[in-house]
Amino acid sequence: MDELSEIMKEGDQAAIERKISEIERIVTRALQLFPDSDYLRDAEATFNELINNHPQALEALRKAFERNKRSPYITSRLAKMYEHLGQKERAVEVLKECLEANPLDKDINFRLAMILLSIPEAGDAEIKHHLRRSFTTGDNRYHAQFWYARNLYLGGDFDGANEIFKNLSEANIDIRLKREPRGRYLKEGKVVRFSGAINRIEATYGFIRRDGYGDRTFTYRYHNHACKWGELKTEMRVTFELAFNYRGPVALNLALESSEKNE
Repeated sequence: MDELSEIMKEGDQAAIERKISEIERIVTRALQLFPDSDYLRDAEATFNELINNHPQALEALRKAFERNKRSPYITSRLAKMYEHLGQKERAVEVLKECLEANPLDKDINFRLAMILLSIPEAGDAEIKHHLRRSFTTGDNRYHAQFWYARNLYLGGDFDGANEIFKNLSEANIDIRLKREPRGRYLKEGKVVRFSGAINRIEATYGFIRRDGYGDRTFTYRYHNHACKWGELKTEMRVTFELAFNYRGPVALNLALESSEKNE
């Protein structure tokens, strides 16, 4: 990005285009492996700011895209810039134009799916379609596999989701990445609470049988909860928020159902 900053001062649009594409390729691949990296998040923020502060960079992106809509990295960065500017519909259009020319590109399918996830009126079938095209079984696009497994799980395909979660749990990646809850379930931007009964409780972890679904949801003592861990017993009724990690669904912010009713 230091190199990009210097190139921008010279105003060479072809060189700006090449450097933006190079940086986007590096950042995109790194985020699949380290989605929670503060370093990468800071890099992304710096990248956005750098382009925003240099109008010729954004113009170079637009022109490069018009010349070659097959380029995934130019397309991805241009879409991110539109998203950053609050123009999600334009970002979606750009990504779809790229997919018309290159329908199997994993990065573009993933980027489109993630934007659609943030748009309430987007169809689940379309999101699922693009998530499935964002990785190949057995590759190291772990973040894409996670979001696809989450999509399957929320759609009721527990077996399909658990197969992917099992593969992710066995992947050779940092254990902290596997354990970190993410992808909290929201509806219309609001947190949804589920109810269930404790199926098993141990010193540091437990499982909850979710009402209406029958699936077993893992919970960990050291996540934030609205009740004391020592109060929990088998068959006790609780409510919770639903999130996921690379091993599957995770129950967060447990509360005793009886105490919520009393409130």
